[in-house]
Formats: sequence, structure tokens, C-alpha cells
Amino acid sequence: MKRKLKYAVILAGLMGSSVSMAATGDAVQGASGTINVSGRISFTTCSATIDSASQSFALNRADISGAAAGASLASPFTTLTLNSCSGYPLTAKVTANKPGTDSMTGLLDGDSAGVLGYNVGFSAAAGVTGGVGDNHEVPVDGSAAATPLSIIPDANSYALKMTTYVKRVGSAAVPGDLGALTGSYTYTINYL
Repeated sequence: MKRKLKYAVILAGLMGSSVSMAATGDAVQGASGTINVSGRISFTTCSATIDSASQSFALNRADISGAAAGASLASPFTTLTLNSCSGYPLTAKVTANKPGTDSMTGLLDGDSAGVLGYNVGFSAAAGVTGGVGDNHEVPVDGSAAATPLSIIPDANSYALKMTTYVKRVGSAAVPGDLGALTGSYTYTINYL
């Protein structure tokens, strides 16, 4: 009897052990899945300098009154120098502090009648495509143009001209109190 009990205990131990042991190569429950990895490589060698953050223009009432709606009356500009950006595709966005009723026009403070507005365009000797028209204008509401602006510098010191096109908006009479006008916009140059 002792012998039968001894064999029964050994047999029970072996059976219990086989239940708790997994076969080699079996996955541990909950220990498999998918990891999504993403990243962004930035080109820290590309930089920009601006020659002036101020643009100014002077107009007389007769020039404004005689201009057709949409006519460009002044075009002050600033030059951005893009350094070590040769061959890197870039784009630009502009956000006016006072956008007009359409995405392309910014308005000026001090113009209560809304007779003047502005558009912003980019140009260079080569490498600028897209935007709107020959001036490669971009929306001033921060959105992308229907034909996105593309800037591909062809030199490590690349001059990019950013022009503010002051234009006649509508056909309202020029008010007698029209004098000092101010406005501003924020520009951003990004990698494509």
C-alpha cells in the first residue's frame, strides 16, 4: 500500500508539472503586439536672415482715387537670405494680423473705408514656382495656395525677395481722413 501511495504521489506530481509548463517557443499570453515608430529629420544647417523687418510706402490721394480695383500702387520688399539651403525644397506661409474678406488680401489699420489692402509674393532669380500669378503670391490667412508655393534655393546664399503689393481694394471714395496706415503679417519658411 505504501508503495502504491508513493507511485500515486509521483504520478500526480508529474501530471501537475506538465499542466503548468509551456512548450519551448510558445508565446507568452499578452506579450506580442505592434509598435508604431515615427520621426522627423530636420535640416538644422539651413537658416535665414532678413535685411529689414520694416517696409514703407508713400501714396497720394489722387493715385488711390484714380486706380482701378485690384491695381498695385506700391511694392515695398524685404530680402531674406537663405543660408546653406541649396537644393532643399521649401515653402512659405503668411498670416496677416488683419485679414481681408478673401484669403489673399490683408488690410491696413487706419483705413476705415477699406480702400487699400495688400498681397504678399515671393521671387528670386530662379527656384520659385507656384503661388498665385507671376508674383508667386500666397494667401495671407495662413492657408496654402491652390498651387502651393515651392522654393528650391540653387545656392548656399540664396536671396529670396518678399514683396508686399499695396493695392486698391474696391471702388469706395478715398476718405478725407486717410493718413497714417499700419499693418503687419507673420511669415514662416518651412521645409516641404
